[in-house]
Amino acid sequence: MIMPLIILIRALNVSGKNVLKMEVLRQYMAEVGFENIQTYIQSGNIVCSIDSQSATSIPQEVEHLLQSKAGISVKVFSLTQSELEYIIYNNPFKDNVKYAPEKVYFSALSQIPDSELVLKLNDLLKASEDKVEILGLTAYIYCENGYGKTKFSNNFLESKLKVLATTRNTKTVNMLLELSKNGEL
Repeated sequence: MIMPLIILIRALNVSGKNVLKMEVLRQYMAEVGFENIQTYIQSGNIVCSIDSQSATSIPQEVEHLLQSKAGISVKVFSLTQSELEYIIYNNPFKDNVKYAPEKVYFSALSQIPDSELVLKLNDLLKASEDKVEILGLTAYIYCENGYGKTKFSNNFLESKLKVLATTRNTKTVNMLLELSKNGEL
């Protein structure tokens, strides 16, 4: 069965590193059989169609593709449409007017972090205006003064939780869900 898949590439086109034009990325992916490939902005956000039986192997396939074609070694995450809907629906900040949606970020985590490390992170949050809630493989981050000024950046979360992560803002996450739902897939 064909289904939409959302692919998030960590650290692509960030600060002049791992530079790859989205047009070239779409071409590479089409060459190896991906279909209905759409990209959103220049930072490794992809929606495509895949056979549902191959969904679990897609991140490794895209990692290999980027390494072999472009010499770029990065971590790739993937989400089904229903997984992304679940993440958006379970956003702990969404129903509280105190938390403006444009200040909420979503970090996909490579694995569920150790509970002891989460407790240590929570201790760091006590003195902060920012908030972080971890639910399964997602860290929800509220940045009172914007993501550029938060202590709880992607790299900080990775170092404290001992996992790999990639972070997207609310607008991007919602747009990726919309792209996955449109009739072109």
